Amino acid sequence: MGTAVPGLRQAGLSPPWVSALGWLSAAAHVLVLFTLAQRGAFAADGIIAGLVPLTTVIWILALTPTLPRSRRAAAPATFQTGG
Repeated sequence: MGTAVPGLRQAGLSPPWVSALGWLSAAAHVLVLFTLAQRGAFAADGIIAGLVPLTTVIWILALTPTLPRSRRAAAPATFQTGG
């Protein structure tokens, strides 16, 4: 996800709001990865860690409808090889 969000955005395949969801999901992963709490919301078994997979699913579901449109937009472009 760390390289998918900027790559999709730079290629024009992801609207800004979908990219923001991707960054939010990535930030949630990093937050839980580096937590030192053993109890509470930020612990490995806390509510935040439980919501991290949900943020990824939301990002994927938001990205999915945008990809077919971007593929159709790129379809007229043809690649020519020198030769």
